[in-house]
Parts: sequence; structure tokens; C-alpha cells
Amino acid sequence: MSWSSRAFRLAILASLVVVTGSCGGSAATGDLDKIQVEISQFYVTVTNTSGQPLLEVRPEILPVGRQTSYSTYLPRLESAENRDLAVNTFRNNDGVPFSPRTVKASVVAVTAKDMDGNDVKVEVPWK
Repeated sequence: MSWSSRAFRLAILASLVVVTGSCGGSAATGDLDKIQVEISQFYVTVTNTSGQPLLEVRPEILPVGRQTSYSTYLPRLESAENRDLAVNTFRNNDGVPFSPRTVKASVVAVTAKDMDGNDVKVEVPWK
């Protein structure tokens, strides 16, 4: 086997490794011990697992490219409470509802404040 064909095969193998590694979905990040987020076709379920109420809870759907965001607002989420939020209740700044038919979602991010005023944030990849 010549040197050029070995180099070509090595280049192909390296590019496949890079593509395969970048295709894997990222894992959820943030304060996963305080907020759990589950995503289904029609709902985003937010569960408070922090042991105390959370204030100013803002779930957001961030599209690919993050040119805009679609959000909703929960003034308070009690301890161990979960809320099923329909995806069409998420709206952008112009009041346009989120539609998975027209927008490719990337991440669901949830931000809140605990009773001590500390920020809590979780990001979960869209399925």
C-alpha cells in the first residue's frame, strides 16, 4: 500500500471520528438537583426538586442559532411541584407562539431564583 493511500485512509478515518463525536447529543447541564425538565412532543414539564419554592421561573425554548427565544413565565413553583407547559404557550418578544413545524428547537433553558436569591439555571437539549 502506498504512502498516499494510507494518508487518504487515515484522513477519512479521522474525519469520521470527528463527525461521529459531534453528532452525539449534549447532556443536560446546570443545577439538575434543583430543577428537572422533561420534553415531549407537545409539552415541556418543569419539576422543582430543590426542596424550597422557586421564584421568577422562566422556561425558554432556544432555536438553532439562538436568533430569538420563546419563553413563558411562572411567578412561583412550589417544592416538588411540576408544571406541564404546552409548547404553544411559549412566545417570542413579538407574541408569536412557538411551533415545532416552523422553528427547529435546540435547547430548553429554565432559569429561576431560590428563596435565598441565588440564581438557578438548567439547560436540556431538545429531542
